[in-house]
Amino acid sequence: ITVAAGVAAAADLNAIDAATTGLVNATAVTTVEGSIAAVTDALNDQAAMSTAAAVLVTLDDVASTATALNALDALTSGAIDANTVLTVTGSVVDLTTAFQSGGITFVPQADATVTGTSTITQLNALDATGVDVITFGTAFATTTTDVIDLTDVGFDAGAHTIKYTAGNQ
Repeated sequence: ITVAAGVAAAADLNAIDAATTGLVNATAVTTVEGSIAAVTDALNDQAAMSTAAAVLVTLDDVASTATALNALDALTSGAIDANTVLTVTGSVVDLTTAFQSGGITFVPQADATVTGTSTITQLNALDATGVDVITFGTAFATTTTDVIDLTDVGFDAGAHTIKYTAGNQ
């Protein structure tokens, strides 16, 4: 089966793939649109569905994990339009990778919610990516569980819009 469309919905590609046991040739598809889960599914199994290596992606999710975005970024050398994604959640390392990627485009209002612990250096690196708001609960491993020193040398408090979730220390 050959898909001739320039733009295709990921759900449609996945439905075609599920309906046949043969190879689905979708190399003429220039853009795949849909949720991150559907797009990843469409691009992930190249043994069943052949897509162009540089296929463009347009996402319609409003929230995602950094892990999912990074995995999708690894599946295509084409640009990923994530302008509908307003909140990205994950470890500070995964978030920084996603926001630093030259292959993923976010709106300037995209926020990052950090899970796990982070260092001051890691938060500064995340902030340098242009993320709008950084939300964290257990940002730093400290000996005093109720204290996070935002005046520590190296932490640019003026560069961060910070939301601390109390009770998660």
